[in-house]
This record gives sequence, C-alpha cells and structure tokens, in this order.
Amino acid sequence: MTKPNRPAIGSSNHYNSHSCFAVAVALHLSPCLLIAWCVFECQHEYLVSLVDYLVVDVGAEVRSSNSLRLEPAPLNSSRYLVRKGQKFRISCICQEKSINCQYLTWRNEFGRKIDGESSNSLFTVELKEHGSGYKKLSLVFTQIAERDTGFYKCVAENSQMITGEWEIELIVLDKVRWKESNDVVGGMLGESLTIDCGATGNPPPETHITNHDGLPLSETLFIFAGTEVTIKKLTKEYQDIAIKCLAVQEFAQYDVTVVEQHEIRLDIWSSPEFNTSLVERFVILDQLSAAICCNVTRSNPPAKYFRYLKNGEELRNSSKHVISISTSNQSACLTILSTTEYDLGEYRCEVSNGKSKARQTIVVREATPPSEVRVSLQNVGMTYAVWKIEKALDEQLPIQRYIIEYIKKSILDQGHDRNNEDNRIWFTHAIKMDVHLNEDGLYEIGGLHQGTTYIFRFTAENEAGTGETVTVTMKTTSKIRPSKLSSSGSSIFQIFTTIILCFHAFRFMLIP
Repeated sequence: MTKPNRPAIGSSNHYNSHSCFAVAVALHLSPCLLIAWCVFECQHEYLVSLVDYLVVDVGAEVRSSNSLRLEPAPLNSSRYLVRKGQKFRISCICQEKSINCQYLTWRNEFGRKIDGESSNSLFTVELKEHGSGYKKLSLVFTQIAERDTGFYKCVAENSQMITGEWEIELIVLDKVRWKESNDVVGGMLGESLTIDCGATGNPPPETHITNHDGLPLSETLFIFAGTEVTIKKLTKEYQDIAIKCLAVQEFAQYDVTVVEQHEIRLDIWSSPEFNTSLVERFVILDQLSAAICCNVTRSNPPAKYFRYLKNGEELRNSSKHVISISTSNQSACLTILSTTEYDLGEYRCEVSNGKSKARQTIVVREATPPSEVRVSLQNVGMTYAVWKIEKALDEQLPIQRYIIEYIKKSILDQGHDRNNEDNRIWFTHAIKMDVHLNEDGLYEIGGLHQGTTYIFRFTAENEAGTGETVTVTMKTTSKIRPSKLSSSGSSIFQIFTTIILCFHAFRFMLIP
C-alpha cells in the first residue's frame, strides 16, 4: 500500500485536516471516535497524517520532570523522610515559560487536587520564585502525622496537556524522644550536674556528644559515662556553655542515615546578692512616711519574690505599710506611713529567685542632727576670709546646707551680761549666710573690714535638724593680700598691666 503524499505545512489541505482535529478535541471525543469523526468529515488521504499527529501528542503529553524543580531536593530524586510532629514544606517550581505552566497543582496518591483550602493541616501556597519569577507552588504540612505517609505528585499543565510532573514519596518517621527534653538545664553554683544525652526511637539511635561547634567536649571540664556527661562542681565559667546531643539512626530499608540533634545550654544558678547583709536606715519620727528599700545587686535567675518581716511576722499592705516591688530592677521598698518610735527596730527583707533565697537585715533608727563640723581658716586678707568646712565621717543623713554667721568682736564685747545678751546681739547685729555644699569645701566670705577681729559661727543642717555650733575667732590683715580663690584672675590682670606699661615705655624711647 502506497502511503499518500502529505501536504506541505501551511497548505489549505493541511489547515483543513488540523481544523478537523481541533474541532474533535473541542468536543472531548475519545481517540477512536475522534479518528472516525475526522474520517467522516475530512479527506481520507489525511488520515495517516492525523494518526501521526496523535502519536506525537500522546508521546509529549507527559514531559520529562526536568521542567520541574523541588525544594528541598528529595532523596533518590523522589523520597522525603520527615519526623512526626514537625512542620514540613515542599516547593515545586516550574522552570518553564508561563504558557507551559498555566496550571501548577499538587495531587495526592488518589489524584485528588490539594489547594489552599484543603484542610488546616495540609494545603498549598502559590507564589513567584524570587529572582527568576518562575511559578512556585508549596505543599505545606502544618504538623506531620502518620496519615500523611504516601505519594504526592506535582503536575504542570497548559490549556491542552500536561507539560511536566514529579511524583514524590513521603515517609513519616517516629519521633526521637530525648531523655533530657529541656533546652536549658541549670544547677546551683558549687553543686554537681549530670545531663543524659540519651534518646529512644525506632530503630534505637546511637548517641554522640559534642560542643556547639561539633567538636568533642573538654575532658578537663566534663566527665563522660555512656550517654551521660557530668560536671563535678559548677562554676561561673560554665554559664551558657552549649552541649549538643546527637542521635544517629540507620534506616537500611531506605539506605539512609538520619541524624537528630538536641542542643542544651547550661544555666548556673546563684543566690540573690546585696551590697551588704546589714543596713542602717535612719528615719525622722512624726514625718509623713519613711521608705526602707531592699536592692539586689546580682541574682541568677533574676530575683522576683520579696517580703518584709519584723519580729518574725510578715508585713503586708495595710493602712500602716505599703510594699512596692520592681522585678525589672530587682528591688523592693517598704514605706512606713507616719513613722513613730514603735516603727524603730530590726526588719528583715527576704528575697527569692525561685531557686534560692537570701536575706538582708535593715536596722531602723531615729535620725539625729549633724555632728560638729570641722573648720579651718585657709586664707585671710584685708576684706575677706577663706574657710574650709568638712563634715563628720559618720553622718546619718546627708548634709543639706551650712549656716555661716559672723559679727565684729567689739560689738559682742559691748554686752554687759554676756550669757543673756549674746543671742540677742547675734540675732540683731550678726550677718547670716546659708551656703550650699561645694565639692572642694572652700567658702570665701567677703566685705570684711581690714584689721578687724570677727567671731564666726558654723552649723551644719540635715533633714533631722541643725547640729551643734562651732565658734572661731579671726582677724583680717592690714595689708593688701589677694584671695586664693581669685588669685589666678588677679595674676593675669597684673601681667597684662605690666605688658601695657612696658609697651608704652618702649614706644616713648623710640620717639626722637
């Protein structure tokens, strides 16, 4: 039988035969009916051409999976091993032009399409791949379960046919259960600590222990016994050291080795610490309130729980006491409202960080006015005097100010009955100054008369009141004597004046 000549591409006969085929495809006819219909409608000599066309299309209906790419890449090009309970995502990227990937779908082993609303535990997410712009469809398992075991297929299609597909097998593995499941393991400073890196699973895993970088642990810092690692005595150098536990499983049926890792960070606990275990707090009686604070300087974990006790009884918020706690600052304050002598005595502040406790004793005493100040005359001139004032070392409350009074001795001597007249004369004729504290403790008093004897009185004042008075007698000089506090300015002025005089003298010498 002679094979009929085929028309050239682009001829009218070629167009007609292909038009028949296009109409038949549009009517969704089976291959047999399609051929019969075309024989009836089209010319017989084009039957062989039509059959050849079908063979070509059927051969190209399922293209090679080279047009698809999976991320992450599977084992042996088709297999994924995933632990039960984990979240898992497989992305299928169609590396073709959009015309060949009009539709990209994931299907289960029954051919059922999985879309974005299939279920809460299994769905798809469609995106464009960053950079390439390829169509990307991700198959998402929110929590892998035994029921997810099976085959899944990524299928790429255009309007007429399947352009690519890739079938994968998902194998769900049992969980590895760690004997130490915590990510952070702690122990008290100075005590021993043992961590078991062992794990159970099917098949039974082999255990390996390394540091954070995958290197063996130091044998000087750790003691090893099977799957256990022991620290004989915890010190601060162990803080935040990471121990990595590895569970190695051999799956012979899949010819694969799976390594599961669990990293444990060491946390060294320590008791709350204070600057000092005994504190004295001075309060002023009959004032509105007084605060007794308890401050933790160091604690691991941070201190969270505070309570105050007096005479063995815990104090709580009441009309008499208010307790405020700041966990962020690791501090607490007990405020005593309207302090009286009954509020004096010994208090105990107990602090806990959940692992250990510590106590601080606070002795509350009545505050007294300042002690006598120490005064010395640093410099004296015709019209000024420079004093240095130093406070006592054991002051209970901060010094708020100094009171300086002075009067001419001659005025004070005019009183006949000194015991009765002194206070009145000081009140009437003395000059009184309230001065705030200077860092260097130097205070200059100006406006004095030359060659005159003065009597000075010095008093310190704190929140509890004024202290005892210190009286000092001094006499100004009869000659000019610059103040030390202003000597630097005077020296500069003198130098400047000398330069000007020399300049005028030199200019005078140059005049003919």
